[in-house]
Amino acid sequence: MQAILFFRFANCFPYSAFMVFLPVIAAVQYRFSTTLIGLIIAIEVLSMGISQGYFGRIADRFRKSYLIVSGTLLVSVATLALPFVDNLIIIALLALALGIGNAIAISAATAVVAIDGRELGQGAVMGAFNTVVSIGIVIPPLIFGALLVVYGVDAIFIIAGIVSLLTLAPFWWLVLRSKKLTARAALPA
Repeated sequence: MQAILFFRFANCFPYSAFMVFLPVIAAVQYRFSTTLIGLIIAIEVLSMGISQGYFGRIADRFRKSYLIVSGTLLVSVATLALPFVDNLIIIALLALALGIGNAIAISAATAVVAIDGRELGQGAVMGAFNTVVSIGIVIPPLIFGALLVVYGVDAIFIIAGIVSLLTLAPFWWLVLRSKKLTARAALPA
């Protein structure tokens, strides 16, 4: 559970950057209308929602940790690319990539939560998972708000993408640590 909770908190950095600060960059730098901004956000949200069922079935068949890493890589790259483009089609494709990347990673993470819930209690693991999401939705925008004043809106997407990439190493370490602890616990006493 530690690896999944860590992932879910870290995943909120690029998600918060997109949801909170895409309207800022789109209005100020790209001069997009509110309708276009809403359309770009809808592409991300709908692509994530529509594809989660598919990626949930994929998560049932493949290693969930690999799916979390691959989804996070897609989210990180798309987030990093956002300040460097100003074409509506490319931004829409990046929003699509963010939605699909989040669907891949979050579907796999929630599958792990369901599996861990059998042993630890469904309510306990879902409560922990949702608490981490709630904290993750609050803290990154506060940090990014301070960074916006000092470094500008482009820096938010760059920092969010880099944070997302950098968190893959501790996530993987937690996954390996969990496997070792699980293997030790399975040994006869």
